[in-house]
Amino acid sequence: ACLTYVEGFGLDLPPTWCNAAGGAGAPRRHKVASEPDDKAAYIAAEEAHLAGLTQEFLGGARAPRTYGNLRNPGLKLIWFQASRGRSLPPSSREATAYFTKVAEASDTVGGVALAKSALGVLCSFNELPTAIYTSMRVNAALESMRRTHRRQARKAAGLTVSMVGAILIGFCFVRPNRPPTHQWELMVGVSVGLGFKLLLRYDDLKRCRWDEGYCEVFVTHIRFYLDGRKNNQYGGNFLDVARPEDPNVFGVYHACLLALATFGRGFVLGSVDSAGVVSLDACMSHKEFVAHLREALVNIGLTREMAGVYSAHSMRAGGGTAAAVHGLHREEIQHLAGVEDPNWLAYYNRNYLAERIRVSQAIGL
Repeated sequence: ACLTYVEGFGLDLPPTWCNAAGGAGAPRRHKVASEPDDKAAYIAAEEAHLAGLTQEFLGGARAPRTYGNLRNPGLKLIWFQASRGRSLPPSSREATAYFTKVAEASDTVGGVALAKSALGVLCSFNELPTAIYTSMRVNAALESMRRTHRRQARKAAGLTVSMVGAILIGFCFVRPNRPPTHQWELMVGVSVGLGFKLLLRYDDLKRCRWDEGYCEVFVTHIRFYLDGRKNNQYGGNFLDVARPEDPNVFGVYHACLLALATFGRGFVLGSVDSAGVVSLDACMSHKEFVAHLREALVNIGLTREMAGVYSAHSMRAGGGTAAAVHGLHREEIQHLAGVEDPNWLAYYNRNYLAERIRVSQAIGL
């Protein structure tokens, strides 16, 4: 019924909005006749074929999770319009009424923001203008929610070199007479070390693999290839872990060598079940990784309360801070992180306390 209503206005929906389970849905496939009876039939078949391919490309133009997160807000907007006998897309006043209703029901910034994003996707997906939704009246509910619920975002604490070093020593070992599927400590230790060393997000870390073509070992470094990376602004997916200059230091390079010899294939961040059995064919979830990271921090001496301020982003924040403290230029750090925005380091560097104190003292009083 929803699809029929939407199609009545000549509109399309993202594939994940069409499937009841939220999946990708069945792609439209049209095959051009190899021997058309006439020119008109060929052109009609070609247009249908290209329209189907365009629909598939639209479905793949954004990450499935991006479309998936907007599925329910989008369908609620469609239901709101349909249940009141209104057309799609909504007028500016209809959008204003809907956002106001969402704000009243959810009383959250996220609820209204998702509703507006879903409307934006619906319009963009169908080449419809969105300028009418930029006025102060339309965005009044969203801006009011932002002012009402304004609060400083709490940043995850950054890991330190000493923390990661202790985790490498405490976790990067091989249990004797045990198969690779029982070496979960090694997998957790090398994952944390690699994320810190390469300034990785969780989404980047879960793409790292030991398989041939994804991991190469050299005398001076180990190179990882990522098959994709979130907003990779430099366009390069090769990440290198250097061998420590001090031969007495057990570093991330050595941990990677040990893990590669032990596992030999699969994801660096494999999944671990409740019995401690490792699967290299599936990635650990974000929630599970944060839990393992905090347990590792407790294992090296932090209290659970102290460990609770660390998250998956602590690797990236800590690595960026360590690089800045050791005098690397901002451009070098941004290149390793895969970003061009000069403000990036200001957000992730957790070592600005000394600078803030110096400025405060210079003011006087």
